Amino acid sequence: MKGVIWKIEGRKSIVLFQNGDFRAIPTPVDAQIGMAVSVSYNKKRIFLFASALCAVAIAAVSAAALYFSPAGYIDIIYERADDRRIIVEFSINRFDRILETRIFSAEAAFSESLPALKHKDVDEGYADTFKAASLLPAASRLRLQITHMDIQRAEELKARFIHLTGELETMTGRTLPLTFEIERLH
Repeated sequence: MKGVIWKIEGRKSIVLFQNGDFRAIPTPVDAQIGMAVSVSYNKKRIFLFASALCAVAIAAVSAAALYFSPAGYIDIIYERADDRRIIVEFSINRFDRILETRIFSAEAAFSESLPALKHKDVDEGYADTFKAASLLPAASRLRLQITHMDIQRAEELKARFIHLTGELETMTGRTLPLTFEIERLH
């Protein structure tokens, strides 16, 4: 792009370009005010900027894919004495956050008492589900089915849920026989 040196300030010169823009450039050798100059864009700098921008975009897409892709499912099944079941299924990500919740229950009181669980921590979602179930008539047992990509991670969730169930039973005054099933997500 062609322009004219408008002002010289030591190592930098202010250039007025044909399109009316002013821009600072390194002062050319033997520069004088009014001297015509031709400035080309630094292609290396543009390439580095574009590369950095692509890297940031790829990182953002990868982070979103990691967050929003399910790593496992947790089915909380309340089996009542009258052979009715309440099933709450959490789809969880690698960071133990709930991505989606599905409720299979004919009990309107249960569905209404359950707060929104999307994007909550799985422990908090489990506690909220347990508290909502404590409002119903006594269940005969509680079964948790953990299906996860990583069996070791599923075992860690099982240990956390056993501990959390004990605390919740103390808090609500209800005791539920608890069984676990762990499967690998294929």
